[in-house]
Amino acid sequence: MEVYPLPDVEGLISIIVPVYNVEDYFEKCAYSIMAQTYTNLEIIFVNDGSTDLSGELCDRFAALDDRIIVIHQENAGMSVARNRALDIARGEYIGFVDSDDFIDSDMYRVLYDKAVETKSDIVECNLHHNYRTGEDTEIVTKYFDRESLICLGRCVPWNKLYRHDLIRNSGIRFPPGLYYEDMEFYVKLIPYVKKYEYVDIAPYHYVQRAVSINNYSSERTGHVFQILCNIDIYYKQNDLYGAYRDALEFLWARVLLCSSFLRMCNIPNAAIRRELLRKNLKTLVLRYPNWKGNPILKKQKSKQALFMRCISPAVYRMLSVVFPIYCAANRRISSKWY
Repeated sequence: MEVYPLPDVEGLISIIVPVYNVEDYFEKCAYSIMAQTYTNLEIIFVNDGSTDLSGELCDRFAALDDRIIVIHQENAGMSVARNRALDIARGEYIGFVDSDDFIDSDMYRVLYDKAVETKSDIVECNLHHNYRTGEDTEIVTKYFDRESLICLGRCVPWNKLYRHDLIRNSGIRFPPGLYYEDMEFYVKLIPYVKKYEYVDIAPYHYVQRAVSINNYSSERTGHVFQILCNIDIYYKQNDLYGAYRDALEFLWARVLLCSSFLRMCNIPNAAIRRELLRKNLKTLVLRYPNWKGNPILKKQKSKQALFMRCISPAVYRMLSVVFPIYCAANRRISSKWY
């Protein structure tokens, strides 16, 4: 890894918030960050070409709090917004918050204390899913070895605190223009992590909106193929592939057969859905033809692993017919939650 100078301000946390057309949610998000009990913050709002009042709200908050920096850019997507903030961030640590979510007041105090106490590169917390009619809590599974983090870790950036020099020295950035960008960023970082820790609180509130990426499946779900290829290429180019080949093979199988498969089944457009579902298994088999013999898959006892072991071409074709019917019904039922 190329090592860059470290101009960090000791103890400073840079919180990066990409902002795009969230005027109905952003005020709650911004105030929740400004109200943190850990006050040594640099708050970076990146207005990604919003067409509503979100950009104006960014400037209003900056006038109220001199810890806030605002970047206005033409719409280029969340990855570009986060990368621009990373380029100017001065914090010893980095946090991410999505602009339609909000956080409890003690989130960064607890994460920071744990990072300092354990000298960790990444500290992760639990989270709440907030629906229109209620909420539930997600307790993240704790993994400490790099292999497990690569193939099973919770890859979203916003329930974590990162040591800045981990990101800077690795040179890792979010891939512009692609969904599943969080996975690429996270999986590329893991080989450089010396210590990974957790705190048993759930201060992050992940607001579930019907228009959110995770709740709206489209042909962009197919970006997952490029993301997985990008990860494999990076590991090969940096002489990491041999050490983590089994973890990457399991990652491909788990993502394509579980998460992206379900998202593809949830695509309303039948032609796009069928094409992506056909490509999904084909891509896995072409890249990792012996994926069913993966040693991590053989040892895993989770429901996901059991589902994966049951997959054959015939079973996959059957599920590709049945699951879209289930998803269509579920969309009608679950719409009342958002």
